[in-house]
Parts: sequence; structure tokens; C-alpha cells
Amino acid sequence: MKKLSLLALISVIILALLIVPFFVFYDNATSTSDFQFELNEDNKSYTLQKFIGRTTKIKIPAEYKGLPIKVIAHDAFRETEITSLIIPEGIEEIGYSAFYGCRNLLSVTVPSTVRSIPEWAFGGCEKLKSVEIKEGVERVDTSAFAASGIEEITLPNSIKKVGNSAFEYCQSLVKVDFGKNTETIGSRVCYNCDRLTTVVIHENILHIGKEAFHSSPVTYNADGGLNYLGNDTNPFIVLMCARPIYEENWPYDFYFVNTNCKCIASAAFNGCYEIKNIFIPDGLRGLGEAAFTSCLSLKQIVIGKDLVYCGDFLFRENDNLDSIFINGDESELSAATQKMILSLSSSYSTENTKVYYYSENPPQKEGNYWHMVDDMPISW
Repeated sequence: MKKLSLLALISVIILALLIVPFFVFYDNATSTSDFQFELNEDNKSYTLQKFIGRTTKIKIPAEYKGLPIKVIAHDAFRETEITSLIIPEGIEEIGYSAFYGCRNLLSVTVPSTVRSIPEWAFGGCEKLKSVEIKEGVERVDTSAFAASGIEEITLPNSIKKVGNSAFEYCQSLVKVDFGKNTETIGSRVCYNCDRLTTVVIHENILHIGKEAFHSSPVTYNADGGLNYLGNDTNPFIVLMCARPIYEENWPYDFYFVNTNCKCIASAAFNGCYEIKNIFIPDGLRGLGEAAFTSCLSLKQIVIGKDLVYCGDFLFRENDNLDSIFINGDESELSAATQKMILSLSSSYSTENTKVYYYSENPPQKEGNYWHMVDDMPISW
């Protein structure tokens, strides 16, 4: 019995000796000898210039020669064979293409001290499945994760802006949640993501660029011939696009934008040739560029006075736009609403369009005013 107990104890010790080094290795930072460093101009911190080791599981050290490492240079790990990556708290800047083309990289953690994930930082990392972005990161820049293997991602609430093509050609991506405080989502952000069906967007959104989810099988929330994206609480936050009115048996020559809509995406009504009237609720905060381009029959728009963002080139090829009805007094207009009105004069097709301001009762002063009669805007 004593021999059996001794043998069991020896077996446990041997197993521990085999396993512990693995965990110690992974818990500890990768040796500084695997990197090249350069002292920064402040003489108080270092930049990691290049990875020169053969280790595949990387935990970047927080210090070198007693000073903090604050920057990872551009192309520092480009097209290396690393499989996992932990970037420590304290790193403040990642250079463009820093991890581009790391085709065996499976997971990455980005710390809260990094403010932006730069252009092509993880582009072409085709096996990258697990991405953890800590609260504190504010931007995901152009093509940061383009053509990577991400399957699902929830951005932290600290994210304000997601750049153009950030997740373009992510063929395994099925769901993206843009975070509660994201205000700007760039053009083609999830272009040609073959499996992307679920997109979650929140109330603070102001601007979504052109073709944001083009050639991706995203499930939209339909209402009155308009396609929206949002979340479980409000599925109509962003008006992404309108169904063309010239479709067979289409019954409308006007659209009522959902009262819970906060943003109209860029080019949302582009090419709706037969539409004549658009009614937009007061709560709208963002109006994307070229929103009404080529609405050749459009005659009237009703819109609120409190826009926070207004894109350019709103009214190209709107030769028949007679009137814009602002739901407020001229003295109450936000800067973005004023920009929208000024843009009328910058297009030859709308330079004669009249702008009317709301007055519930007959106006006591000169100017263009309107009120609602039987759910239609009528000038006084």
C-alpha cells in the first residue's frame, strides 16, 4: 500500500513538472530579447520596434530596462507566425499594420490604455477568431480588422468612431455590436461579409457611411417600405435604405420615417425615383451625405430642427424639390439644420427650393410658414 501511495505521489510530481512550466511561460511576459526597442524622445519610455523571436504565444512586456514600453511601431509583427497576443496595460499607441498578415494569430487582447486601433493593425489575420477590446479604446480605424477571421465582436462602450472598411471582407463574421456610444460608422464598414446577419446599433449614432453593409446578408427591420437597424429596445434607430418605389404593386408615393429613428444613413433614399414626399420625425439627430440623391420626383420633405450631424451633397439631382418644411422656428435651428438649409443653394437643382418654418397659428410676421392639415404640410 505504501508503495502504491509513493508511486502515485511521484506521478503527481512528474505531471506538475510538465504542466507548470507551460502556465508559467504563458502567464509571464515574453523575454525582451525577442524584441528590438528604441528609446523615445522623452527619454522616459520605449517603442517596441520589431519582433525578432520565434515564440508564437506573445505577451508583450510592460517595461524594458526599467522604463515603460508605450508604443508598438508600425509593421512590428507584420507577417510573423505568432498565434496569440496579449498587449499589456500601459501601451498607448499601436502603429499601422503592426500585426498585418499574422495568418496564424488566433486571439488578441487590446488594453484600455490604447486610444485607437490603427489602419490595417490586424488586417489579413485570417485565423483571428477571438478579439477582446478593453473599455477605454475610442476608435477602430480604417481596415483595422479587414479580411480577418473574426466571427463575432462586441465593441466597448468607449468606442466613438469605427472607420471605413474596418471589418470589410471578414468572411466568418456573423454578428457585430457597435457599442452604446458609437457616433460614427464609416463607409463599407462590413462590406462583403458573407455570413453577417446580425448588426446591433445604439441610440447615440449620428452618421453611417455609404455601402456600410453592402453585399452582406444583414437582417433589416422593415417598416413602411423602409429598412432599419437598431437593437432589441429600439429596432428602428438607423434608416439604412428604402425599397425602390418602382417595384411592382408598390402602393406609396411618400414615406413616413419611423418616429423612433435617430439617423438616416448616407444615400438611404438614393435612386428612389418616384418618391414625392418624405416625413421625418423631430427626434432625428443625424442625416448622412447624399441621403436624397437622385430622388427625381421628390417634391416635399418635412424634417425637425435639431439635427446634430448633417452630411454633404444631400440634394443632388433633386430638380423637382419644391419645399422643405422645418418643424420649428427659424431662431431655434441647430447648426447642422442650418447647414442642411444652406446646402440647398449650393446645388443648381435646388437653388429655388423654398424653406418653411412651423407656426401652429397664422404668423404675425413676414416669411414662409406652414402648419399641418389632415397629416399634410400646408403653407400659410
